[in-house]
Formats: sequence, structure tokens, C-alpha cells
Amino acid sequence: QHAIRGFSFQVWQAVLETLKAHATGLDYAVVLEWQQDIAVLDSSKQPHQVTFIQLKKNESSHHWTLNGLLTTPAVPP
Repeated sequence: QHAIRGFSFQVWQAVLETLKAHATGLDYAVVLEWQQDIAVLDSSKQPHQVTFIQLKKNESSHHWTLNGLLTTPAVPP
């Protein structure tokens, strides 16, 4: 149950990162569990830049909300 909550948080954060990348209109790729929890690549075919995101979940919450995900800062690489 503890691990499931962590994966749930990671997946929803990846969804938010995907939406942000998609909104740019540029090519991108979002990868889970590669070097860090989330990696956002600047191209799906020939990436030149990657942003790594390491997440820490809130141990006091059992339910993730959109507002909670939007206000939870990712730890910079």
C-alpha cells in the first residue's frame, strides 16, 4: 500500500509534466524511472537536453488532489 501511493504520486506528476511539455507544441518524451523518478526529454527521436525530476511524496496524505500536485514542488536535479 505504501509503494502504491508513491507510484500513484509519480504517475500523476508525470501526467502534469507531459501536459506542460505538450502545451509547448514541440516534440518531447517523458520517461519514468530512468536516472530519476521522471525525465523530460526535449525530443522523442533525437534528444539533446533532459530535465530530471526527483519526487518526494507527502507521507501524511493518502489521497492526491490536483491542487496538492500543483503546489508540491519537485526537487531540482
